[in-house]
Order: sequence, then C-alpha cells, then structure tokens
Amino acid sequence: MTLVYKFILIAFLITVAILIRSMYVKYREKYILARASEKITDGYLIFTATGKITNYNKAILKFFNLKRKNVKNKNIYDIFKDNVFEEKYVKQIIEACQNIKSSKETIKFDIEKDNKIFKIEVKSIVNNDIFLRYGIICKDITHTIELIQELHNNQDMMANREKFATLGQLISGIVHSLKSPIFAISGDLEAINNLIKEYEESVGDDTVTIEDHYEIAADMTSWLDKMKEQVENISDSITAVRSQVVTLNNEDTEGSFTVTELVKYIDVLMKNTLKEYLIVLQFTIRVPKTLEIKGNLNSLVQAIDNLIMNSIESYMGKTNQTIEIVIEKNGKNLEISVIDTGCGIPKRIQNKIFKEIITKEDSEKVGLGLFMAYSNIKAGFNGDIVFTSKEKKGSTFTIQLPI
Repeated sequence: MTLVYKFILIAFLITVAILIRSMYVKYREKYILARASEKITDGYLIFTATGKITNYNKAILKFFNLKRKNVKNKNIYDIFKDNVFEEKYVKQIIEACQNIKSSKETIKFDIEKDNKIFKIEVKSIVNNDIFLRYGIICKDITHTIELIQELHNNQDMMANREKFATLGQLISGIVHSLKSPIFAISGDLEAINNLIKEYEESVGDDTVTIEDHYEIAADMTSWLDKMKEQVENISDSITAVRSQVVTLNNEDTEGSFTVTELVKYIDVLMKNTLKEYLIVLQFTIRVPKTLEIKGNLNSLVQAIDNLIMNSIESYMGKTNQTIEIVIEKNGKNLEISVIDTGCGIPKRIQNKIFKEIITKEDSEKVGLGLFMAYSNIKAGFNGDIVFTSKEKKGSTFTIQLPI
C-alpha cells in the first residue's frame, strides 16, 4: 500500500471517528435533555401556528390525559377537536393563542381539574419580531394554594386570638371603670339621703332659718353635680365598649376617629392592667385633640395596647414605673410613640421582631404582640412602626400613620 493510500485511509478513519463522536455527543445531549425534561414537574407543549406539535414532556401528557402515540407528529387542534380535553379549557387556550401571536405578552389563567388547580401560561416564541412557535406551560399550583390558604387561616387564627385578648382586656377594663363611679354614686346617694332626712326634720323647726334651707339645697345640688360627673364617666365607658364591640365584630369597618376617642379607649382598655402592675400611663399630646385619624379604631387600639404590654413586661415586675405615650405630627405623618425605661430588647433579635414571631423561648421580653402590632399598622393604615432600644435603658416604639 502506497503512502498516499495510507494517508487517505488514516484521514478517512479520523473523519469517521469524529463523526461518531459528534453523533454520540449529540445523542447524549438529546438524551440528557429528554431525561431532564421528564423530571420537570411543570408540563410544556410547543407547536407551530398550524398546530403541529414539535416538543412536549411527560407532565403535559399526563395533564391532557394523552399518550405519546396520540401526540407525536399530531396537530394540537385535531387533538382538541377529538374532545380528549375539556371543551371550555380548549376554547381558553385557542383564544389565548389568537391573542398573543407576534406578542411578547403571556396570558395566564387557572383551571380546576381532577380536584387540583393548575396555572396555564400561553405565550408565543418570537425571535426578532418573527413568530416561531406557541408555547403552553402547565403548573400544578394546588400545594401552593393550600399553603396560602393555611397561611391565611393561621393569620385569621392569630387575629381571632388578638380579638379575644382585646375583648378580655375590654371586659376587665370596663368592670374597673364602672366600679369606681358606681361606688361614688352610691356614696353620693347616701349623702343626699342624709340631707333629705335633715330637711324633713327641719320642717316646722323655728330655729331653722332661711339660710339653713339654702345651705341644705346647695349641699344637695353639689352632690347631684358630683353624681352627674360620675354618670358621664359611666356613659363614656359604655360608649367606648359599644364602639369596641362594633369594630371587633366588623374588622373591615372603615371610618375616622379623633385623638380624644383614641386616648379614651386606650385608657379604658389598659386601666385595670396598669393598676395590676402598678404602672402609670402618661400622655403627652402635641396635636389638636379633635384631629381625625382615618382607619379602624380597634386595629390601632390593639396595636398600641400591644406596645404598652411590651413596655409593661420590659419592667420585669418592677412597680411604680411610667410608660409615656407621645402623640405628635412629624411632616406628613402622625406619630404615636410608646416610651419606657425598661430592660430594652436584646440586639440579637432587634432585626427580626417585626419579621417573625419571637417566642418566649427566644426572649422573655418580646412576643407575639409586636409582630401583631406591626401587621395591624402595615395592613390597616399603610403605616409603619420604627423603634430604638438599648439594653437596660429602655425602648421607644413609634407608630407612623400617614395623614
């Protein structure tokens, strides 16, 4: 064999080897991609403008209740026409295809099938503004929907717990608020009763002068004025309770309320708790008391009460302490600050008290209240809560409400 023939043979063998290797690599890539596509939980189906199916995976076959032999080299519109799939969904998909041709937009809609919920995405595959293919992506979102529902249920459960906690505070506060004026009225009535007896005894007594009669009348008037004051206190408490019960029963109630109403309801709710812990609540109001705040009064009261409880717990049982509430304007915001000189919040959890529920195992001084307060202000008022805190120095929590 001449040298030329040997050279040609070697070149031929090298070419064959290269071709075999390239075919192997191409086949391997195709095999890997095919295997990978089968492991994708989302189904996909790609077809031309005429409906010819060019690519798909196992998940989409399962979704459409199809077999490979029914799909390969088939026309998607013929498959739909054979009523293999539900007609109403076919109509949605075809209409979506007609609407998105030569468009970069994606049309999405949800459907229910076999007790599951799927999100269908229909989009066109475009290159340099030239339409190439249609693509359908099918995602099983049943588990996601269930998780979202579970989250909503948990939020509702926490909200209900807060509602009952507020109701408990309300009942305790109203009992205390009503007890004092009722006792005072009872004492006033006894004093008036004594004056009536004194007046009866004075009838026909020549030693009793006109001035004495006026003096008895003045004393009766004085005691009646004191009773009117106590009756007004009872009326205020009942009004506070009635308003709170209405908002507790209707979380979506919107409206407005004044700073005076806000302060009054906080006082009613927290009076008994503050007395129990021997803590003084001090208000500093730097805005007109008639200033109106838009939103749900109950939600704001709950948030502030949670901040107050956090401050009470920060004193760790110490009595004769003060919690200051400052209400003032700062730019376009109304700011309500709850200030204490308690133990403060540990630095290790300061960056997450509004992001997650800090349990008592994590900290003895911070709990569900701060998380719920933040959630109420964010969701109900489009506001914010900021804070500063130093360990062993105290904390200042400021609710910022757009006005």
